[in-house]
Amino acid sequence: MALAFKAENDFDRAQENLKIAIKLAPGDTELRKEYEQLMEVKTAKEKEWYSKMSGFYNKEGVNKIVEQDLEKERLREKIRR
Repeated sequence: MALAFKAENDFDRAQENLKIAIKLAPGDTELRKEYEQLMEVKTAKEKEWYSKMSGFYNKEGVNKIVEQDLEKERLREKIRR
């Protein structure tokens, strides 16, 4: 199951499954190698995703939308008073 989850980029579920497998067969070095490889891939993918998202959130267009939303909320507050 862990390999299927890994192939689907569901790294958290793959990690859970490998942890269970390692508990069931603590002496299986192949499972431990697979776990190490999974963690390397997961870390690399997370860094990639975070860098993409940080680039998205730092864009001028997003900042403008956030500022517009804040201004609308300020106006709503004034109307409520």
